[in-house]
Amino acid sequence: MLTAAYQPSLFAQGPVSAVSRLDRLRRVQLDDMSWVDRGVGVFEGSDALFRELLERTAWEGHRRLLFDRWVDEPRLHGAMPRLSDAMDEAVSGLRAGLADRYQRDFDGGWAALYRDGSDSVAWHGDSIGRFRGDAVVAVLSVGAERRFGLRPDPKRSRGERSNYAWRLGSGDMVVMGGACQRDWQHAVPKMATAGPRISIQFRSPGWDGVGRASRTPSSRVSEHSSGD
Repeated sequence: MLTAAYQPSLFAQGPVSAVSRLDRLRRVQLDDMSWVDRGVGVFEGSDALFRELLERTAWEGHRRLLFDRWVDEPRLHGAMPRLSDAMDEAVSGLRAGLADRYQRDFDGGWAALYRDGSDSVAWHGDSIGRFRGDAVVAVLSVGAERRFGLRPDPKRSRGERSNYAWRLGSGDMVVMGGACQRDWQHAVPKMATAGPRISIQFRSPGWDGVGRASRTPSSRVSEHSSGD
């Protein structure tokens, strides 16, 4: 269940805007082949989006095959639901803006719910990186602030490269591109205390669910306040 209440941000309660302020993204060049664009307050009206996603998404718990046993993932997942007309327009506008900025189409989005500070995701690169060397993955964060870490993949490290850690607030976005999914890993670590947070991922074509074969749904969460 949700063990911490979400405190809305004073800067995220504005009207829903299809403009989405992608001009606030700033690039960090990780190495000669990988980059991240990061922006604060990219999606205006993010608190409204958080509330709609929390209430309307059919949240599911997943299990992952880890070495020789199945373990519960410490977060919930769900496909993007049908939202209010205004919010659907805003999210479609965001996706169209990403397509125009990065000159490629993006999928319809996938959501992950971190119920509290004990929910997390370990270091990994998205499976799309195994099939495309120029994958672009955009992550919009809504809800409570959480840390987002980025480090070189230890198995593919090429000399000295820096680790990065940012705090993503409601409406903030990171876009990972180039060889980032292949050569780098990202994570959302556990925290002692944190309110609920939802991340929405938009991926460039080529990601077809490969990698989910090692997962299996463990439960359908009929109400967002339950699922343990």
